[in-house]
Amino acid sequence: MKNYKCLTNDSSLASAIYVPYYAGLDVGKYLWGGFNISIRDESPKELMKWLSQQPQWRKMSGKDYFMVGGRIGYDFRRRSDNNEDWGTKLMFLPEASNMSILLIESSGYENEFPIPYPTNFHPKNDHEIIEWQRKMRNKKRDYLFSFAGAPRPNLTSSIRNELIKQCESSKSCKLVGCYFGQNKKHCGDPVHVMDIFQNSVFCLQPLGDSFTRRSIFDSILAGCIPVFFHPQSAYKQYLWHLPKKGSSYSVFIPEIDVKRKRVMINKRLFNVSKGEVLAMREEIIRIIPRILYRYPSSRLETLEDAFDVAVKGILGRIEAMRRKITNSYHAKVTAGPVDATESMAQEPDLEEWTYRAEACDLLHEPVRIALVGKYTCLSDSYFSVPEALIDASVSCQNVDWISVAKNKRLKKFRDLISVS
Repeated sequence: MKNYKCLTNDSSLASAIYVPYYAGLDVGKYLWGGFNISIRDESPKELMKWLSQQPQWRKMSGKDYFMVGGRIGYDFRRRSDNNEDWGTKLMFLPEASNMSILLIESSGYENEFPIPYPTNFHPKNDHEIIEWQRKMRNKKRDYLFSFAGAPRPNLTSSIRNELIKQCESSKSCKLVGCYFGQNKKHCGDPVHVMDIFQNSVFCLQPLGDSFTRRSIFDSILAGCIPVFFHPQSAYKQYLWHLPKKGSSYSVFIPEIDVKRKRVMINKRLFNVSKGEVLAMREEIIRIIPRILYRYPSSRLETLEDAFDVAVKGILGRIEAMRRKITNSYHAKVTAGPVDATESMAQEPDLEEWTYRAEACDLLHEPVRIALVGKYTCLSDSYFSVPEALIDASVSCQNVDWISVAKNKRLKKFRDLISVS
């Protein structure tokens, strides 16, 4: 961040304000060892109190502030005040809920934005990245698929045991076992792991301790097509850094199919055509710059790395909120004099109205809802329904109304209802 080309120390000129609080390092000291919640929450509360007292905060109530978590969102969203519960309440503090936070995995909240796990490759210039892409494009791959990881014997929902079993029984799979009975030291050797990934067409990416794992980005860096088993592992996480169409760069096999032994990994991947493999590999090689972090003091000329993409995303989000706040119509109600002898009446309390107006300004994820019934072609027949949805959207999300009459598939369904 200190080497960002558009950095300023004058907050009045800044489009966004970065808070250099190392939340991940802070919480990491207290996740194990039985520390009580007052110790875990002390730093976050002091920080938020101090930030909210600064003059810069009042401009957008912290909506133009952002920080980096360095861990998964779950670590900063403890839901109770029980000492036995995990993490801190950082992101549930009122002030922090206005800020944006960059994490390696989101919990699904609208102010959380996932960024790639760091890999071990930190290029210093465009040439190093382009040369790496060329190398991965031309790499000869001896294994159909590989898996680096350990089983989860005490976690009945995990499919890792089954994946390891299938890998061990296939001559087309290379296993890097991170457990006793295997050469465990290889699992912690990034050179060895990357060598296996570079020699594999597909890399299995089941859930780790959470939805995501660093191995996803190691495999992409190695030109190895990731195989996902849960949509939260990538498709619903790294929306700024990965292609929106998951099938363009990965293979998806539902967890349930593995659990119920309805799929053989070897057979499923062997049936992916050569053309599809080449297309997916080319796509992941194309996005390599976006998932790695350049050497801190270096600059890229024509490419954007994960840092550039994340900062651009944050600036875009803050600017969109700023425009909405500026352009939104906020009612200003001032009571007039009761009569000529009385002074102006007391200004009404607009706290609830302001809250609703600001909430409406921040809506950005539309939800499409179709209403199918006999009389939908008559605008007043279900008048209360769209009005209720519009009101609900202030507390939830924006509503995009669909006309049944203009949708042939829904129109056929409506016609069936009208004669029943």
